[in-house]
Amino acid sequence: MISCAIGSYTAGTGAATCMVCPAGYYCRGTNTENKCPNGMYCLGDIKYPCPAGTYMLPSTTGASTIASCLACPQGFGCNSYKFPYPLSFACSAGFYCDG
Repeated sequence: MISCAIGSYTAGTGAATCMVCPAGYYCRGTNTENKCPNGMYCLGDIKYPCPAGTYMLPSTTGASTIASCLACPQGFGCNSYKFPYPLSFACSAGFYCDG
């Protein structure tokens, strides 16, 4: 038996070759394609979180580029992918939020 290389997987038993993990999915250590979760984009079988100051709409899954991470609007603070909603908090009095 030979393990599939990073970025590939097999679907079930008895496989003679490995399949390439498609963009927007991660497959590492699995026998299936897994849709990239909300707040992350998947490329080359690696999950990347949206950077600080960005967010992803709660319904977004299967993202394959950083362009899926939207800039936090002015007046709000976004904390990357850690919150289930795009705007985690309104900026407090005495402070300003610029993304």
